[in-house]
Amino acid sequence: MSNHPTTINGQSQPTLAQILQVLEQDMCELHMRWKLYRELFTHSGERIDLLNSVAPALWAALQRIIQDSVYLSIARLTDAAQSCGHSNFTIASLTIAATNEGLDQLASDIDAHITRIRSAAETIRWHRHKRLAHKDADVAQKNSYDRPSILAIENVLNELRTTFNHIRSSIDLPHCAYEHVQYAGGGNSVARCLAQGCRLAKLRRRVLSGTLSPEQLTQELVKRENNAQD
Repeated sequence: MSNHPTTINGQSQPTLAQILQVLEQDMCELHMRWKLYRELFTHSGERIDLLNSVAPALWAALQRIIQDSVYLSIARLTDAAQSCGHSNFTIASLTIAATNEGLDQLASDIDAHITRIRSAAETIRWHRHKRLAHKDADVAQKNSYDRPSILAIENVLNELRTTFNHIRSSIDLPHCAYEHVQYAGGGNSVARCLAQGCRLAKLRRRVLSGTLSPEQLTQELVKRENNAQD
């Protein structure tokens, strides 16, 4: 596989490696946002209760923002290689690059993967077309629509990972565990801080109401600290 751009009709074309590098950054960011979403909003009923007890409007807005961000990322990855006369970096671009580099079997394989991904992502792409990139008149007037299920999004992400890892294998690169992307902090860290803050607020109210003495407060804090370390 070449790392140098090919030239077609006098125009330099990006290589498969160049396009793959850009799209893999998008894949990692997509999986990071989805992982944050799962940590915050699908972890447990107890966690949802915790979020709603602190700032329900904030978390409801953030939930929709992350969902829509995930929809947009998936839709962009599954777009055509060209739109309105402009080139895009999408999975379809990898098909063109593979063909330009004489990797016809890989190009055919990618096309087959794209068909499966677009089928799985049909509802997600609907949201991009009708709600996010445009405000469809019929949809806006009805103001009622279903969002893709967690399972539906997981299926699309699985198809994307399968596609990208097939491409990596075809060009002698090791598989990438996109779903295990690592980052500092996240939904679990936020939830722990909120839980600790809520517990401390309850203790403070008990102290102020006179139902908990300063000595008892100290004992409670020490006990909770020891439990956290176990």
